[in-house]
Amino acid sequence: MQDLKQEFTDVQAAIEKTEAQVETPTPAAPPAPGKVQLRHPNSGDIQEVDASPAAMIPWMGRGYQQYKGD
Repeated sequence: MQDLKQEFTDVQAAIEKTEAQVETPTPAAPPAPGKVQLRHPNSGDIQEVDASPAAMIPWMGRGYQQYKGD
């Protein structure tokens, strides 16, 4: 019975550790000078592209939006 209690405690600690990792996402790095970050609203994918219309239009046509971080 003592082994079962210890195993339960270990599993509960592992679950809490995993939940803490999931709840604290890593912040996105700021874009390099002359670049912007575009994020797809459904997938969350972030692309860093040149800050020019010619570079941004193809990505925005796929649904990406300018992303300034959280």
